[in-house]
Amino acid sequence: MCLGCKPGYYVFQAKQCNSCIQNCLKCNSTNCFQCSQGYYYNLSGNVCQQCNQLGCLSCNATACSQC
Repeated sequence: MCLGCKPGYYVFQAKQCNSCIQNCLKCNSTNCFQCSQGYYYNLSGNVCQQCNQLGCLSCNATACSQC
């Protein structure tokens, strides 16, 4: 029985760890809850997209919130 997985993976049917989408640290089978630094979650595309501004650690689709 699997109770937890390392970052970038989620527990699938209590049997194994499946990988999240690329550049996602915390997820379930359908959504990402935390993207890697420098990325934000684009719900409509179900992807972690890179921030537009160089050197940005956290952002949304329109602006950098932490350099």
